[in-house]
Amino acid sequence: MTRDELLTSITCSSQEDILVAAAIYIEDWMDLASRYQLGLENGLADEVESRLLIEKAERQIIVQRFLDREMELIAKNKKVVVDSYEVTDFYNAFPDCLS
Repeated sequence: MTRDELLTSITCSSQEDILVAAAIYIEDWMDLASRYQLGLENGLADEVESRLLIEKAERQIIVQRFLDREMELIAKNKKVVVDSYEVTDFYNAFPDCLS
């Protein structure tokens, strides 16, 4: 059985399943932490490509958090306003969706 198959088979409906899932989580975290440390020791954090990838990931995280908060506000206020320009832009971008 592969690791993915094992994770898929765990329903967390029993104490044993919960313990297995927790053990797998801890093992994965420790594996990630040790590989991260090896990368640091090999100077990967100082490479230009690494810095660029980190900056890109940071931008993506900030955008996603912003969108999540905006969607929460919309859901809370239950108010969405779409103007005719947005409708036209969507229709032009995805004509097959509306035919």
